[in-house]
Amino acid sequence: MIIQTPIPMKPNFLLLLLFLMAGLGTQAQSPSMYLLELENHTRWEAVDTKWKDLRNEWVAQCKLKNTPENSAQLLLQFESNVKWEAVEANWKNRRNDWVSECKQVQSNGQFIKLLLAFESNIKWSAVDESWKTRRSAWINELNAMPQDAVMPKMSKNAERPSLFKSVNIGTQTWMSENLNVDRFRNGDLIPQVKTLEEWESAKQKNKLPGCIATIASSMV
Repeated sequence: MIIQTPIPMKPNFLLLLLFLMAGLGTQAQSPSMYLLELENHTRWEAVDTKWKDLRNEWVAQCKLKNTPENSAQLLLQFESNVKWEAVEANWKNRRNDWVSECKQVQSNGQFIKLLLAFESNIKWSAVDESWKTRRSAWINELNAMPQDAVMPKMSKNAERPSLFKSVNIGTQTWMSENLNVDRFRNGDLIPQVKTLEEWESAKQKNKLPGCIATIASSMV
């Protein structure tokens, strides 16, 4: 009888094998699934009666691999069916700007920011008891999600942004060209300073200005 002795695996190979197995069993969750989770914890009393007819199709859409734009549209649809009594009073003042921002979403980071803003204005009475336990982890998971390394390049006259070229390295996305934008991620213009005096003034006002190369070289 011949007894075969198993060949020992090298530690590095074993670690690689475990890593690959973990990767096969793990999939990045789409941000729209977090929206669906919030909806699942929202009480029926907090939404309009017509939501029951709309919900099945909406849920199916949430489960797809959605673009940030599609996720924002699903968020708008859900928010529009949540009753006024279910949200904080100041949501009426915030809502118009929030809706406008939803219609201009270009990245997961923007969508996540808007989802968190809406959730923070939902009253505790509008969600079930288990949401109090789940909420902190839900927020942390959203904040830990990739916020899109491909950033919008805003031009002064363009109606829609163009995107920087990028390259995928492993599971990460890297920009393959230098950052060149005139707006922050939320769409606000980056103020441009041309003198050291303007730079100091912006610092005192806690603003984050951009500057031209000649000013930057003089501050080194």
